[in-house]
Amino acid sequence: MSLNFSSRLRDSHSSSHFEKPTLIREGPGVRVEVSGFLLILTQEIKSRLKLKKIIIALALQGFFLFLIFVLMLAAKLGNPAKVFFLAETGLILLSAPLMTCNAIGAEVRKGNAEQLFTSPIRFSEILLAKLAGLEIYNSIFLIIGFTISIVFISFKNDIPVPSIVKVHLILVVYLYTCGAIGILCSTICKNFLYAAEMAYTILSVLISDIVLIRPFIRWGFKASSTISLALNANPFTPVCAILELDIFRTQSGINLYNLSPVASYGYTFPAWYLIGLWYVLGLVGCLAMGSFVMKRRGRIYNR
Repeated sequence: MSLNFSSRLRDSHSSSHFEKPTLIREGPGVRVEVSGFLLILTQEIKSRLKLKKIIIALALQGFFLFLIFVLMLAAKLGNPAKVFFLAETGLILLSAPLMTCNAIGAEVRKGNAEQLFTSPIRFSEILLAKLAGLEIYNSIFLIIGFTISIVFISFKNDIPVPSIVKVHLILVVYLYTCGAIGILCSTICKNFLYAAEMAYTILSVLISDIVLIRPFIRWGFKASSTISLALNANPFTPVCAILELDIFRTQSGINLYNLSPVASYGYTFPAWYLIGLWYVLGLVGCLAMGSFVMKRRGRIYNR
């Protein structure tokens, strides 16, 4: 069945994909409207699904995964099988915001700033489409990592398949939440370097909060509440809970027992799905704040 594309699609290709909110395809007895979200998402994915780009991205991710894995093994955080999942978590936290910190700055440099900020497509749809499209390489890498974990690690180690599934579910949440942090920083800073610095500062605080809470406890804050808050915010907590890996009592390697006050008090890991819920709320909040910032800038362009 042949489909005739409306002139609106041709016009959108000649200028910018931000200008038209819908794409209409008509055929015999068929009229399909594709939302602006799907149009932007399709273009973002198509521009990245090139074999050469995918190979380069996977090679770089594999290298950094190996590097993080070796460093975590040297820190003696656990046996190699469990450390592999910690390394996967570290890689997602490292690469996810990097992919999206240039989301808005790139459009500004291409000369699409006016179309972007005055587009009839809702800003939330633009940001969500960019988030899904820009994280395509990380999504592919996670699928490969999940497959390798199921095939090799689950059969040769005492890590059950349900635990591997849970770990990768939480990693999917981290992937898009960290990407949303990068997009929010991109809407605020526009400059890639400043956006990346801002995103990594936020993530560094979340990762190191188990160490940073020590002075707060000394200043008189209630230890149990402070530790509970830190564990709920730390992205490595649910992975440790799922794998039953108590990294806070290790007295060799990185020696978190002395660096963090967590092990000095009675504590239990929060439920992994509860922390996943907090990060989903963070994802929604980052996209909402990014949309708000773009609306403010859109008013400036419309004046």
